[in-house]
Amino acid sequence: MTQSDHKIPQPRCLAATAAPRLGTARLGSGLVPVALTLSACTQPTADMNNIYYQWDGRTVLCAANTDDVIGVDHANIAAGLDRAVANREAVQYFAHTPGATINRDDLEFTFAAAAERGLPFLTYRELLDDPTPRAALVFSFDDSAIDAWTATRDMFARYHAHVTFFVSRFDHFNAAARAQLQQLAADGHAIEAHSVQHLRAPRYVETYGLQAYLDDEALPSINQLREAGFDTQLFAYPFGAHTHELDDALLQHVRAVRSLSFVRTSQVTADPCRR
Repeated sequence: MTQSDHKIPQPRCLAATAAPRLGTARLGSGLVPVALTLSACTQPTADMNNIYYQWDGRTVLCAANTDDVIGVDHANIAAGLDRAVANREAVQYFAHTPGATINRDDLEFTFAAAAERGLPFLTYRELLDDPTPRAALVFSFDDSAIDAWTATRDMFARYHAHVTFFVSRFDHFNAAARAQLQQLAADGHAIEAHSVQHLRAPRYVETYGLQAYLDDEALPSINQLREAGFDTQLFAYPFGAHTHELDDALLQHVRAVRSLSFVRTSQVTADPCRR
């Protein structure tokens, strides 16, 4: 059973929407298209226990997506930071592409709000290296938007923010892109692995087997970064999709794995981090 097989408790919603979309249902041995009406809501990040690291040594970590399409407003972000301060926890937020998937002003709000509260910015590596309980913000970026990440260096420097970049498709990076990634590492940011082709791990395992996923997607992603000189110690699952079997296998090669916890929830989409 995967994490996403469990029944989802209904969250407290900040706003609800309903929209028809085309989905599929399994009838007999096949999938048929069906029309679905999905009710979804944006829940308070302060209620999302899985995204708060409580200095308990856990190695399966979860972050909340703050990209604009998710609909996490400034008050929601601030409340999550306030919980971290009150409970001496590390809250984990992530996004993808500054200026594209997340407006730079919205990203800066998060950084400014953390700085105003005196929250240190920790990379995931720093989170694991020092288990002293304290409030902190762990912010990460996923995928391969190297130009947008580099263009945000001024913001990182302004707030003395160290972040984590979970990199996919590193084998497609040319020399200039690799130099940019090296510069980010020199600035104090962490460079971690996010697979080769950004495929859903459980689906790949179901089709080709666990060892094939390790050999084709996970380990090359980790090893390519290490061979390029990065001290890669974590792996983030594409789409947050994982299983206990995958966790156990990958934790033989990295110190921790990162999934995600859904801020926008629906009645048919399971949260990868709910147990």
